Amino acid sequence: MNDYVFKRSVRSIIRLTVRVLHRRLLVQMDSTKMRPRVYTLPDCPHCEALKGWLKVRGVEFEERAFDTDVQLEFIMRNMFGNPPILEVGSRVIPSEELFVDEALDEEKLREVLESEEE
Repeated sequence: MNDYVFKRSVRSIIRLTVRVLHRRLLVQMDSTKMRPRVYTLPDCPHCEALKGWLKVRGVEFEERAFDTDVQLEFIMRNMFGNPPILEVGSRVIPSEELFVDEALDEEKLREVLESEEE
């Protein structure tokens, strides 16, 4: 395969991937009153702390793995952060905002969840 054909193939794959991710993003943005979404990694103590806090309080949420596709979606939305990442409606709150000195910021969590209910 020559260089021209290879580059053309790569461009086609990138365009297709961007289109698919863009459609996913539009579907997510059109959904109203979605459950909070928590993006997690395996063996992540902060992820477990956030999920546990939500479960104890009876907050239904969707858990998604913070895999390569999800990371690409966040980059396309110009959003960066480390898991756990909490998405509530149009707000995205990374771990850096959810935890203070390794402890879950419960006040911040309540504020975010209550603002979505309004």
